[in-house]
Amino acid sequence: MIGVFGAAGGGFDLARNTTGHLVSDPSLRTTVLLLLLTEGRALVEDVRTSEPRGGWWGNSYPDVDGRELGSRLHILTRGKATAQTAALIEQEIRLRLQCLIDDGIAVSLDVDVSWSGDRWTALVGVRQDQSRVEWVPLWEETI
Repeated sequence: MIGVFGAAGGGFDLARNTTGHLVSDPSLRTTVLLLLLTEGRALVEDVRTSEPRGGWWGNSYPDVDGRELGSRLHILTRGKATAQTAALIEQEIRLRLQCLIDDGIAVSLDVDVSWSGDRWTALVGVRQDQSRVEWVPLWEETI
């Protein structure tokens, strides 16, 4: 195992098989985390006029026209713990993961956003078919 981080063994671990090749992971955990936790470009109303809007540089060369990697969760999670903020976070998660449905990787999404103590938590279920759903907890070890 190379580069293990996270107390519960989560994170972005790299493993090699007996021939020295990287082991592939059939789960969608890494895909979901990259889509949601990469810094997406802020909307004009998210920043002051003089501030840059940020975003991931790779979005300058999208694989699909108009599709950007990353989300605005880094901005939205700074909001007050209200039902409105929870709804905005859920909307952003669904928007950014819609590409999984559009590309035929998933058939539906389940999203549960809540305020827990002093931080936002979210549990994302990616349903790949009618009987199989993969759950990805956000911010479990990331904040």
